[in-house]
Amino acid sequence: MKYDRDAGCQICGAGESLEASPSTTLAELLDILIARFPTLTAPSIGVGARQLYARGIFEEETRPNLGRSLAELLKADDGEEAQGALLVVNDKRLVSPLRVRLSLVHAM
Repeated sequence: MKYDRDAGCQICGAGESLEASPSTTLAELLDILIARFPTLTAPSIGVGARQLYARGIFEEETRPNLGRSLAELLKADDGEEAQGALLVVNDKRLVSPLRVRLSLVHAM
């Protein structure tokens, strides 16, 4: 039996696309995500294995990131400015993590 990939699947799909300014703070991004995805109530957000903001036992450790800009948080290891990232958003109301393809766009 051949299985078809569902492009809208939160697990195997490409993820939801989202654009934000590099100057957007992580707190502002969380507000944008909650507005766009009403099922989110208290999301945690990460990039790969790195938690940008986590609820629960890591909240105190990651809370300072809320005031930092996306440009600062997503800067590459070599110091280059990031163009975007694949974010992993978790929330107790989600069945599986939400993948968000974030593109950082400068205002023209």
